[in-house]
Amino acid sequence: MKTKSKLLFLTTGLLLLLSLATIINVSINFRDYSINSVIEKSKMTASIVENGLTAHMVNGTMDKRKYFINRISQNDDIKSLWLVRSQNVIKQYGEGLNRETPRDAIDKEVLKNSKSIKKIIEDKDKLILRVTIPYKAATSGTPNCLSCHDVTRGDTLGAISMEFDITNTRTNGYYTVVKILAINLIFLLFVLILINYLISPYTKLFTNMKNGIEKAYSGDFTHKFNTTIKGDAKDIVQHMNTLFSKMQETFGDIKHNLATFIPQSNTPTSDPLYEAKIIIQELSDIYKFKKTIERDFSKESVYDRVIDLIKYKYSIE
Repeated sequence: MKTKSKLLFLTTGLLLLLSLATIINVSINFRDYSINSVIEKSKMTASIVENGLTAHMVNGTMDKRKYFINRISQNDDIKSLWLVRSQNVIKQYGEGLNRETPRDAIDKEVLKNSKSIKKIIEDKDKLILRVTIPYKAATSGTPNCLSCHDVTRGDTLGAISMEFDITNTRTNGYYTVVKILAINLIFLLFVLILINYLISPYTKLFTNMKNGIEKAYSGDFTHKFNTTIKGDAKDIVQHMNTLFSKMQETFGDIKHNLATFIPQSNTPTSDPLYEAKIIIQELSDIYKFKKTIERDFSKESVYDRVIDLIKYKYSIE
């Protein structure tokens, strides 16, 4: 039974570790996938805004861009969206609508280094992804940025900052992880039941064989092996029963036959093997003593050997 418990414990541990690794992997991948999806969406939104503002500028309707920006901001995933003008554009065109100036250090950093910044703002109640993407002056394509802006090629004209609320994505991720955990636990329970069903006959067979071998160690070969397993295990049980039956019969005959030479053993025991060993040893001693005294030339020598035998073998003074 100890072997069975160890096997079930080991299997449970391995399956739990596998489940834990799977859950961690799914959680990390799900989070990364969600964030990367939002980042790609932010790039698409930034491209739409850039193209829309360019179209407004070409058509001379920049003063009506507020409606365009508000429509994009009404997207369910976009928590907030605002435009940021660089100092060069502010000097040329002013601060713009709703003070399109840097609101925080992230806006200033993007305008300074012309590199996008992504930041995750997370607490127990919400998960916000902040993305700020710069706009650079380009001379390729139509229209040429330098034709309208008093800047040099590659200067930062401004940036678009967006905040995406991905709290629902995180919540859905939690539900997904819980579902995976539940499925893994159900699978684990099913596997343990199946393993217990499959190995129980073998553990019973091992226990039965252990009991039989313990009895045989003390000279008792009367144990009967049994099993419900088919195939090779059943053949082994039949062979063991045949072997034990022959050994019990053989040692019983040996004990009976040896008893005719020495009816009473000096070491009474229930172990026929040990008893046979003692009887054979006594017969060997008798035979050696017989051969020895046959070579003695006088009765006195024989008597001396008998005296020595009584004194040293049986400790009789």
